[in-house]
Amino acid sequence: IAMIVAPLTNHAIPIEIASLPQPEKGHLEFMGVPIDGNLRAFREYLQIQSGMQKVKNEGKTSILFGKFAGYKDCRIYIFSYSDDLEVWRTGLEIPSTAFETQEEFEAVYTALNNGLTDIYGAPVNGAFRTENGRIELYNATRNDKGKITACIRLSYTDTENEQKKDAAFKSDL
Repeated sequence: IAMIVAPLTNHAIPIEIASLPQPEKGHLEFMGVPIDGNLRAFREYLQIQSGMQKVKNEGKTSILFGKFAGYKDCRIYIFSYSDDLEVWRTGLEIPSTAFETQEEFEAVYTALNNGLTDIYGAPVNGAFRTENGRIELYNATRNDKGKITACIRLSYTDTENEQKKDAAFKSDL
């Protein structure tokens, strides 16, 4: 176990080094971290790397809050599926409140779309396909306690871990 100091709080966090996500061919990455391993280690590693703060857990999903690509008030969702809580997908919301104008909101969406197209090619059935997963980009609305706001959403799904999740689900049928 190692002690790592969280950047915003300066509190030491104990982390099992063996459980940190390790670079591995075959897993899609989110913010430079392979989408693999257990939920706790993935979440803590991402918090340390990005300075995001944990908001809460909802079942087998962790929600973080902070900046992403320089935009404030972003939420990151980390999804797991099994008793060992292996991560299979991450989601990100950049709310319209992070932008000063509707034009800036639309320009960022277009820039993200163009950047993903440059890296992965044109989307197929609404998703950018990679060797080891898919990335979906869309704008959506969010109902937050009765207030409807727009947001940009990104979803990163690791193929190998999604297949494990599906197999675990089917084995219960």
